[in-house]
Amino acid sequence: MKTFEPDTQSFVIPAQLGQRIMEIMEEKGRAFTQQALANRIGMNRVTLSKKLHGEREFYLFELRRIADAFHISLERLLKADIAEEEAELEELFKTHTDFFRAFDIAQKLVHLAIGITERGKSLNDLGRAFYYLKKYDEAYSVWKECYLYAKQLSEQYRDSNLLMRVVSNLMLTYTVRKEYSNLAEMITQIEPALSNDPARAAFINYSLALIAENQGNSDEARTKYQKSLEYYSIWDSKNDLARAWHNTATFEYRQSNFEVAERYFEMALPLLLPKAQDALVCIKEYSKALIKLGKYDKADQLLHQGLTLQGDERFGSPNIYRAKLQILLSIIKNDPTYAKAVLNMDNVNDKTKSFAARFLFDFYESKDDSSQAIHYYRIVRQLTDGVGAIIDEEDF
Repeated sequence: MKTFEPDTQSFVIPAQLGQRIMEIMEEKGRAFTQQALANRIGMNRVTLSKKLHGEREFYLFELRRIADAFHISLERLLKADIAEEEAELEELFKTHTDFFRAFDIAQKLVHLAIGITERGKSLNDLGRAFYYLKKYDEAYSVWKECYLYAKQLSEQYRDSNLLMRVVSNLMLTYTVRKEYSNLAEMITQIEPALSNDPARAAFINYSLALIAENQGNSDEARTKYQKSLEYYSIWDSKNDLARAWHNTATFEYRQSNFEVAERYFEMALPLLLPKAQDALVCIKEYSKALIKLGKYDKADQLLHQGLTLQGDERFGSPNIYRAKLQILLSIIKNDPTYAKAVLNMDNVNDKTKSFAARFLFDFYESKDDSSQAIHYYRIVRQLTDGVGAIIDEEDF
């Protein structure tokens, strides 16, 4: 079943310059106590303390002296040297374009980072680049390192923003890798902040639902899916609520509760139609539930509606979704025409074409047309590893 996965979470460094200076002082060690730094820059220690804690403003010449004391440039102290690259990186993540370029930028920013906030942010972004490149083990490893900085920020400066985001990102790798070490500790760390952040709470509960389902605890999974829906309702984002309805529907489908799945799909689809790619995903899954219920006429209308939609190439080839819709049309109509067309479609991968060939093999075998059945069996073997049921396969 195809679900909508939440996006990775970005983190913008707060503007607390004093905190950044204190973080760098801490990294520099005992030689950079407040008194030592005050002496280096020719400032009273009490005055420096007030400036570090935001009670008084820094003058530019004072910042130059602090940068000199740290043996870094003023631009590095103010992070002005990476502003353009950070903006480019976030745009690449936002538009889902050129993740290799995003990886190169993120890796550079990790090497430049100083202070726990900047180190944590740069590692979070490097993890995002790995994740989008489908290097899930590497993303997990980097986000685990980021988690340590995030915990330190939360404990030392009472700033849980990065902690919330990196735990959310780690949840993505947990559900992909199906490995849940330290999960309970992480949830405990962020639970106090969840009540004030319904969007994050919705995502965390969705991730916990997937984990419970992977562990075979369907009752716990259903509870978490419902909790996620409650939080998305509070957040009042129609698109995200629709995605949550869709994801809950796919869960109920996997539990063979096809009528419940149908209700959730029916609620989700109208809100997903403005985004064609999301609508194509929903229509495919919705149609599969209708087929299970024997509602072929309704599925037929829905599938033809889906074939009129234009998807966005940035988020995967829409032709793959159209191909799967055509295979479903062949299934409900018991008509090989649609599946045959899939084998000649451009921008459709071998796995999807193999589904079409498998339908055609089954169709001609049922008609006792051994010549055609063998022909499509050979195509299946060329494209994939076997012949079997189609609509219950995870990739379909």
